[in-house]
Amino acid sequence: EIDEAILNEGNFKQLIQKEDAEISKFEKLVNDWKRADAEYRVSTESNAKAMANSKKEETYKDMELVANEVKDNPFEQYRLLLTVLKGYKDIGDSKRVTELIESIPEEGRKAHPELQEKLIFAYKKMDRLDEAEAIINKLKAENKYTNRALLTSLLASIKKRRAAVADDPDTAHYLREEAIAYYQESFDQDPNAFQP
Repeated sequence: EIDEAILNEGNFKQLIQKEDAEISKFEKLVNDWKRADAEYRVSTESNAKAMANSKKEETYKDMELVANEVKDNPFEQYRLLLTVLKGYKDIGDSKRVTELIESIPEEGRKAHPELQEKLIFAYKKMDRLDEAEAIINKLKAENKYTNRALLTSLLASIKKRRAAVADDPDTAHYLREEAIAYYQESFDQDPNAFQP
């Protein structure tokens, strides 16, 4: 029994080391993409722009290889999954964040509220407000999610965004009033949870 426990501990350490290496590799890819993006943005010469864009595309393909690997077993490599999601968020790719999280079975997403939170932010960024609001309302109703102030502030932010694009002045006014009420509720729960 002791030999088996030692063997299992050794295997666990190897798995952690492998995942740490994959995390570092992905973080480097994200930084390489950001560097290439910055070069693309500041370059005035068409050849330099083309080279930077090519580097961005090549790096993105490498990022996709890691993302597809973690997508197959998201909970066996959960830290890597969170790193991948953060990386795509950092480069502004909310669509990819959404695709990755949506590919995880709903039961798995339910068990990890931080995935639901990341999905809300991605939906909000993509103006998929109905879907974001549905998750918020579901989490609030289940009363399992601990950061209720954040959920309430996100709901206020969604109402505010809807008010800004509402065609009907009465609807816009109603939505602004709802937003204010939710912001006040959120502030009362935790002043640091504000979401614009």
